[in-house]
Amino acid sequence: EPVAACVEAKKETSGFYTNYLGHNVASSSMCIPSLNWTLLVEYETNAALAPAYEMRGQAMETGAIVAGLIALFFVFFNSIVQRIKTLSSAAVAVSHGEPDVAVPVKSNDEIGCLADAFNTMASEIKQRDMTLRAANERLDTAQKAAHIGSWDWNVPEGTVWWSDESYNIFGVDPAKFTPTYESFFSMVHPDEREEFKKLVDDALASEGGFSLDFRIVTPDECVRTVHGQGKVIFGPGGTPVRMIGTMQDVTEREAERHELKKLSAAIEQSVNVIFITDVDGVIEYVNPMFERVTGYSGEDAVGQTPRIL
Repeated sequence: EPVAACVEAKKETSGFYTNYLGHNVASSSMCIPSLNWTLLVEYETNAALAPAYEMRGQAMETGAIVAGLIALFFVFFNSIVQRIKTLSSAAVAVSHGEPDVAVPVKSNDEIGCLADAFNTMASEIKQRDMTLRAANERLDTAQKAAHIGSWDWNVPEGTVWWSDESYNIFGVDPAKFTPTYESFFSMVHPDEREEFKKLVDDALASEGGFSLDFRIVTPDECVRTVHGQGKVIFGPGGTPVRMIGTMQDVTEREAERHELKKLSAAIEQSVNVIFITDVDGVIEYVNPMFERVTGYSGEDAVGQTPRIL
């Protein structure tokens, strides 16, 4: 065919065909009209395409390897990475205060052991959280019953934490009032601010504490008496880092004490003979008029019975 094309049509050819020997060959021809020649190069098809066949085989092997690697990746992802992500998500939940989580334990390998240990830890954290909440609830109940509030002042940062009863004592709404030393100090009665400030400053400077009764003025202009106690916690170098303490509303106690003082003064100054005995009739107290009328001193009368009269 290539020879006929060159002789008859002066056309050069290239391609695949079956030659006169009946072999499938790849050929390319060149016409030389001046010599009436045809240069023809033939190469058996199998030999010509052998590199391509070899490359195709290698490509198929490579593809099989790549497919295997991809399959291994998905197996690794599902068995390792995905389980680690599940553990990570559960750990984040616990760190955000949600200990009621559990990770599926799907195997006995290292990750399975880690998941089991994590579940145990989460369960213990949940139990401790429940115990702490119950303790805080009991503490809140006790503080409300005793009208005692607690507080914690971060001195360097200037932030203050109050318990619920502290807000109740000062008559402020936790949702609207932010406790700071300045906001607290502004509610101390003006007549007692200087003494209070001196006690706090001395405690901060001398690694000590303070304890005193002082008056406060609530936002609704109610005057209350509060017993406050504080202790300073110092960091390295003697720098105050925290002050913690309590405050108790003792308004009613102070009122009762005041009334008792008035009653005591009235008895002391009474023109009547007054003596007080216990349940067994033993004299525990006599007023000055008793001494003047009976002639018995208080020291002589106390411990006796009224039969001495």
